[in-house]
Amino acid sequence: MSSIMDKLRERIEENYDELREEMLSRNKEAIFDSAMSIAAAADVLFYMSTHDWVDEDEAAYLLDFTNPLIMIAEAWEEHLNSGDGKFRSVLETVLDDEDNEEHYMTMALESELREKHGYDVGIMDALLSELVDAGSRYLELQAIYEGLGADVCDEE
Repeated sequence: MSSIMDKLRERIEENYDELREEMLSRNKEAIFDSAMSIAAAADVLFYMSTHDWVDEDEAAYLLDFTNPLIMIAEAWEEHLNSGDGKFRSVLETVLDDEDNEEHYMTMALESELREKHGYDVGIMDALLSELVDAGSRYLELQAIYEGLGADVCDEE
């Protein structure tokens, strides 16, 4: 087994431990409401720990993301709800999804945010700060643009 596969398994186990801690901090009703998501994550942990479902390139791709467990578990839960119980088809869906970087945080983005905002700042707070800064910058640029006599188009 390659070290990249070991790293992926370790990351998924870490993700599962983090999910477990998060769930255990919730009240009973919230845990109950999350039962399907928890079960899907447990399935993914089992499958990824017991079989070689991905090759080295696919493992490297999944390691680009902070939480590959959740990426796969969300797809797995969706497939189970549709009646498709083939785990490899779920992995192919995740691996072929070009929108992953729009929906999941990459390790590179998390590292960049932590370096900029500090390691003691929560990642959600860092993202919110970035959004506020971007919005402020947009409004400044819009004012300059309008000051130059241009009309801003607000249509979609």
